[in-house]
Amino acid sequence: MRKLIFPLTLIIFCSMLSCSEGGSIKSKIIGKWATEGCIIKLEFLKDGTIILIEESNSTVGNYKFIEGNRIRVDFNTPYGARTELYEASISKEELMVKGTTGEIRKLVYETTVKKSCEEMEKRRRMEIQQVKTEIQIKHLQSALELYKLDSGSYPTTDQGLQALVEKPTVGEIPKRWHKGVDKVPKDEWGNNFVYMSPGGHGEYDLYSLGADGKEGGEAENADVKGRELY
Repeated sequence: MRKLIFPLTLIIFCSMLSCSEGGSIKSKIIGKWATEGCIIKLEFLKDGTIILIEESNSTVGNYKFIEGNRIRVDFNTPYGARTELYEASISKEELMVKGTTGEIRKLVYETTVKKSCEEMEKRRRMEIQQVKTEIQIKHLQSALELYKLDSGSYPTTDQGLQALVEKPTVGEIPKRWHKGVDKVPKDEWGNNFVYMSPGGHGEYDLYSLGADGKEGGEAENADVKGRELY
């Protein structure tokens, strides 16, 4: 498991002026807080639960005000229970977070950076889908190489990737054939892979059309290619 960037031992503080403003810090701290870009999130719930999120990793614990602005937090980490003591205060809806190394981070209400959070989450999902699709293509490429070793050539466009699942019945029938995959997968967007042999840029072309299922495109709609086509 990746080590959390955000140190579990920390101090949340603000100027003494803000600490004397009206309203209880116990009520002000309730809610979701995030750094710019939403790399790190902290959420204080009314029932005494605290949630720390760093990218895709989350740590859950329980917090309790023990005196003044001091908070005791009992985290449930993958390495066992861990108790931390915080000193907390809020200034103009901002938390300034200082780690044990002296590094200071500023957090604001998540609603303030909600748009950037959503954009980042969308980008992460897109990257995951593209990486998974690239892995599928590599698996298919390996199966195609084994097919060629047996038959002397790659499946034709008409035979398609299905030739890796069952022996072709059209075109040149290979004398030697072994199943390469149990079934032809779809890409991460549920679309069929494009396969052509001979290809426009080599012995074969193999790629995904991306999220929109159309040639070309950018970002999540960009084609995900296997072997170098250009």
